[in-house]
Amino acid sequence: MNNENDISKIKLPNTRFQGSKKKIIDKIYNFMFEHIKPKHILDLFGGSAICSLYFQLNNLEVTFNDILKFSSINANGFLQNDVDDIPTETEINNIFLKKENVIYDTFIQDNFKDIYYTDEENIQLDVFRKNIKMIENHNKKNIMYYLLFQSLISKRPYNLFHRKNLSMRLSEVKRGFGNKVTWEKTFINHMLKFRLEIIKLYEMKKMLKVTNNINIINNSYDEISSSIISQIDTLYIDPPYFKKDCKDSQYFDNYHFLEGFISDDWATKIDYSSNHLKLKTPQKHIIENADSMFDNIIKKYGDRNLIISYNTKAFPSIETIETKLKKKYKKVIVKYIDYNYVLSKKTSQEVVILALIF
Repeated sequence: MNNENDISKIKLPNTRFQGSKKKIIDKIYNFMFEHIKPKHILDLFGGSAICSLYFQLNNLEVTFNDILKFSSINANGFLQNDVDDIPTETEINNIFLKKENVIYDTFIQDNFKDIYYTDEENIQLDVFRKNIKMIENHNKKNIMYYLLFQSLISKRPYNLFHRKNLSMRLSEVKRGFGNKVTWEKTFINHMLKFRLEIIKLYEMKKMLKVTNNINIINNSYDEISSSIISQIDTLYIDPPYFKKDCKDSQYFDNYHFLEGFISDDWATKIDYSSNHLKLKTPQKHIIENADSMFDNIIKKYGDRNLIISYNTKAFPSIETIETKLKKKYKKVIVKYIDYNYVLSKKTSQEVVILALIF
């Protein structure tokens, strides 16, 4: 089903994740659809899941993958269909209330004071971490996580966890960016707003007769099993962007708080030498060489059609990527799309590259 007549006028939910393709996913999809008619797409660097959602809304089979576990949980909440699994307003309120005869730890209160959230908010997060484990419905639990993740990001300057900057949020100064009103809304208020968004999304899926055609996995880009690869006909990648003067690009470090939040052994994973208590970056999360990353992807998935979303300022260059692809694929097509990133006044360009096996 082409989206031109079906979902082009539908408002997609906000994702607030760095590099989200919400603004241009329709252009990416339409360009792809001009040349190939995929049936099953592997979204290899799934991230915010907005691309997987768009493919799902077009009734394609989709396998979402991301190396970050929190992203997979977030995607699970984002990509489900059953409105009955969405937490009620009462459940959202109650998730922050202490229950009798339950022991609550104070890990976030004790370790993250004055880093990301206020003392009161840290207390609430400790309670949430305990209470969510008591939710038995798997989908409801994931949707609850999704609602909180969106709230946590919304209350952060730059929507990131890349530095200790609670003071930026709390300072009573004239601001040239950001939204203090949004930062100071409670977790509950944010979650209730996102709940309405997700209800509209699920109702939209019902209207479009979308089936639950999603498989969600949590692996490194180069560790996808052959059984999964055998099921797909198209690979979509929106990989981390590298700059020429940087050794690596660590998307992981911008969202470490969310990855730690879902971990039972958070304390053992923290890099205590960092003043914002980021997680130690596991070796498997480090992509040290962008050239090798593309070489590995082409080698592993080269018998499937490939769609690449990339940026003109990233390294390696578009020309270098084209050269690599032309050695393996029969046809390579490039399209440039003007794009403005959030909090940036500069116009950039995204590039969509199709590498076709036929």
